[in-house]
Amino acid sequence: LGLLAAPPAVGPTLLAQVRRASGTTSSARPDENRFTVVTLIPYGELDEGIAFSITRDRRVFVIERRLGNLKVYDPLSERTTLVATFPVNHTYTSAAGKQAEAEEGLIGFTLDPNFDRNHFAYILYADLNVTRHVLARACFAMFVSASCTIR
Repeated sequence: LGLLAAPPAVGPTLLAQVRRASGTTSSARPDENRFTVVTLIPYGELDEGIAFSITRDRRVFVIERRLGNLKVYDPLSERTTLVATFPVNHTYTSAAGKQAEAEEGLIGFTLDPNFDRNHFAYILYADLNVTRHVLARACFAMFVSASCTIR
């Protein structure tokens, strides 16, 4: 659904445009039976999951910010496996030398649009040893018994 919002003085509000585009004029919530909640990773087995990406074969890659873990959920086995642990910084040191928890760590993950062919994923994390963020490309060919290719 693509929407163009006109300035308030020129046209209708964005909500009115959404209602018009979707064919509904009601602000009522959809019926609960239209959605099904499926828990992939049980409570207690994921620590600060911050991002996920889904492959065409429905595997779900999930990252844990503070621990630097990358996990993958396999819908065929209905199991979650730890794939890798990246050494990440998740603390902050103040000018006074006091360390505290920071919103750092493993903070971004996405699969390459051609993941099925090249097996690349991109990872954004806070470096453990240097004050910087790193965007890295990693190969996950172990999931398909192949090698990584650049085309």
